[in-house]
Amino acid sequence: MSDDVFALSFGAGELAFLAGLLGASPRLLQSPFAGWSDEQVQKALQEARQSLATRQYIQDQPDGELGVEPVVAALVGALAFAESALTVTCLHNAKTQPAVLRVHYASGLIVEHEERDGTYCLTAVRNGAVLARRLQHYVELAAQPAAAGTACTLASSDAHEAQWVAVVEGEGAAAQQLKEAGVQPGGARALARAMAETVRQSAWLALRWEGAESRRLDSFTLLEGRDGMWLLQRLADSPDRLEAIPCDAAAAARRVDDVIRAIILMP
Repeated sequence: MSDDVFALSFGAGELAFLAGLLGASPRLLQSPFAGWSDEQVQKALQEARQSLATRQYIQDQPDGELGVEPVVAALVGALAFAESALTVTCLHNAKTQPAVLRVHYASGLIVEHEERDGTYCLTAVRNGAVLARRLQHYVELAAQPAAAGTACTLASSDAHEAQWVAVVEGEGAAAQQLKEAGVQPGGARALARAMAETVRQSAWLALRWEGAESRRLDSFTLLEGRDGMWLLQRLADSPDRLEAIPCDAAAAARRVDDVIRAIILMP
């Protein structure tokens, strides 16, 4: 494993047990026990306790309390008591299931959180620069060119509708829908083509936690079609509208740096 990262994995029951032991916020993760009886939940938690003790992640203390191994407590605590968080949802095309990576920041610690087939992988990351490289790799930023179309603005609802039309009815129908929404023909055709022939799409959402409530810090989408990439982001003075901007890999990498700065202080 690289010196820049350190990773541990937990079952859903183990993570839920540790979360409860640390007094975690309910925002930590969705309960893995939804719809279970009390008896089933207690059995699962007991099995999780035994598993964690076997792995020496928890220990009985002289005062009768359970102690959590410090590194485990730090990683799980970053999720439990996150000051800010970033969610990256990556989709390779409209017919595949999205992959979701979450990044939590608490007291100077950066922890990635990813679920893989029921296993929760927590990875501590050295700093923001390392995180930026990892996120660029996660969404496969390489040398993508900017799309050939022209920048445009449109209502968020029209963008979502156009993307649905592109998947269901194809590029031509999506281009017509975008033109009706006020997008110039050149931009409408290029954006519709990317929506209809999506190679890769990643949605980025950064939040600041204030108690049990969250506040949006930043959000954007990278949409890669066969002819290049677009950046879609909310207008600062009109949050119900988006700007769609042709964007190459270098510009996208700078946008990734921006969103990381929103949740942590870059070194």
